[in-house]
Amino acid sequence: MKNQSMKYLAAMLLLGLVMGGCATQSSSENQQDSTLQQSVEQNEAAEKEASEAGISYEEALQISCTEAGTERSAVEDFSVELDKDGSRLIYEVEIIVGDSEYEYEVDGKDGAVLEKKQTKYLRSAAEQQAEISYAEAVAAALQHAQLKAGDAQVWKQHLAEDDGAAVYEIELMTKEHHYEYEISGSTSQVLESEQKKR
Repeated sequence: MKNQSMKYLAAMLLLGLVMGGCATQSSSENQQDSTLQQSVEQNEAAEKEASEAGISYEEALQISCTEAGTERSAVEDFSVELDKDGSRLIYEVEIIVGDSEYEYEVDGKDGAVLEKKQTKYLRSAAEQQAEISYAEAVAAALQHAQLKAGDAQVWKQHLAEDDGAAVYEIELMTKEHHYEYEISGSTSQVLESEQKKR
């Protein structure tokens, strides 16, 4: 009788552990599903915003270059982001030409320049010592993503200092994916990469 009770107790304990493990696994899976769902929703919202814009990222960049009185080819360091301010779509554009940094807010519907700001831009010692060019950093990102130059738009190419080293931050966009890279400014090695579905 005592032996039978012990077996029953052991069986119940084992069942409890299995059920608890299933609940934990189910909770973990639910959390992963929730995170994935949020990511999908954010990507869908960003894609919807981009499709509602009357001008493209490249056009917003070109408008900013014209406003700054510079050619697109003279701009090395830049970033373009599409944001929503209430019901209005706005491109936030930053470009660096020489020792000047220009920041613009460009209306996403008609390309009107809403705000502009110019400041002096000084690079750190590490940034000044980068051994590869912006073009080489973009080429390294494209190669890693297995893309050709015409397959993706460059939304960001920025040189920054990270722990005393020059690092290029590169963002590429295709119709289906968004790629983010950190590229070593001295070796063109890919330090970090992330690929997301749009």
